[in-house]
Amino acid sequence: MCGSGVQPNVVVYSCLLRGYCRSGRWRDVGKVFEEMSRRGIEPDVIMFTGLIDDLCKEGRTGKAAKVKDMMVQRGLEPNVVTYNVLINSLCKEGSVREALALRKEMDDKGVAPDVVTYNTLIAGLSGVLEMDEAMGLLEEMIQGDTVVEPDVVTFNSIIHGLCKIGRMRQAVKVREMMAERGCMCNLVTFNYLIGGFLRVHKVKMAMNLMDELASSGLEPDSFTYSILINGFSKMWEVDRAEMFLRTMRQHGIKAELFHYIPLLAAMCQQGMMEQAMVLFNEMDKNCGLDAVAYSTMIHGACKSGDTKMVKQLIKDMLVEGLAPDAVTYSMLINMYAKLGDLEEAERVLKQMTASGFVPDVAVFDSLIKGYSAEGQINKVLKLIHEMRAKNVALDPKIISTIIRLPEQTPLLWSATTASVPHSHGPSILQSAPPSLTPVHHYHVALTSRAL
Repeated sequence: MCGSGVQPNVVVYSCLLRGYCRSGRWRDVGKVFEEMSRRGIEPDVIMFTGLIDDLCKEGRTGKAAKVKDMMVQRGLEPNVVTYNVLINSLCKEGSVREALALRKEMDDKGVAPDVVTYNTLIAGLSGVLEMDEAMGLLEEMIQGDTVVEPDVVTFNSIIHGLCKIGRMRQAVKVREMMAERGCMCNLVTFNYLIGGFLRVHKVKMAMNLMDELASSGLEPDSFTYSILINGFSKMWEVDRAEMFLRTMRQHGIKAELFHYIPLLAAMCQQGMMEQAMVLFNEMDKNCGLDAVAYSTMIHGACKSGDTKMVKQLIKDMLVEGLAPDAVTYSMLINMYAKLGDLEEAERVLKQMTASGFVPDVAVFDSLIKGYSAEGQINKVLKLIHEMRAKNVALDPKIISTIIRLPEQTPLLWSATTASVPHSHGPSILQSAPPSLTPVHHYHVALTSRAL
């Protein structure tokens, strides 16, 4: 380029620097800076901040931090925008502590945080449910040496975090603080508060907010209805959830899978399989079905023991090019084991492992119970050895199952006791029921003593 008489400018150098920074070629970055200096082009804070922003947007926060260090080495100090870019990227990736460390660095260097700095940190802390620290930052904004006026984004982040952990009284106080400072609630504020009250089963408070939302001139959106349908579905108030689904559609809002799934799950959990199938077909017609929709229906059919429906759903699911997940496979194995169809349970287990899923402790518990009930102790023994080979961690449920195994062979109990890790020894003794025979007590004691 230079050989042809065309001199590179800031734009060209910026492109080169971006490329080298992305690939981690830091020596080449240094060479570009040296060349720029020789040509009388000095990179400024804006140029460095642009580089940092590009890297952060690509998820390369570590490399962006190196560019900031390089900037300081060249005698330039990051400004509030530079820090905000880095803090935002760190918070997005969940590195809130590192983001707070940058906030302290700002103080040390005399860079005053602005509302964007605070909003980003508060949103980050609320995302990881560190609400006391988030509230501390809000207090600092209002009562600190330099007052930074919170905006609706600040308050919404705080309210959202408080609602997620059920601290509704505090969420209401924050809302009152908003009003005192002349900050109006928006639809997001109402959505968070409505969801929070439904989460703690305060239905009347949630409905009062719906009335207030309407009187303030706001219209419920897709997210509002999603919160209402989800909230009532989790309380198993299927009729009210269905009513809000109908209302939403009457207001011209298209129902999506995330609206339907909670209601479908509530119906399946309560054994309302006929209604669930009607809703399932409506979903298929209106927005199509995904793996979660099929899995939810399969779980309901398994729970009700409807093997015919289960087989049809699995068949339809595979035709659609959708694959069952590990939880669905576990549910199918449990159903067949309970029904005594161990051959089918084994077939599903083979499909599960062939699909790349590792059977968990619940799968082994179902199969051990099934084979034990059939008196197939060799199969039980094989499963216990398989658990050991796969390093499957035992939980209290399967420990209880193992304790209650029949004493048809010392070999079985030898394998069983060898499978139980040391940490479970005392808990087994404590959980052993009085009905155990003396020989059972002997084997249980052997478990805790030997390990």
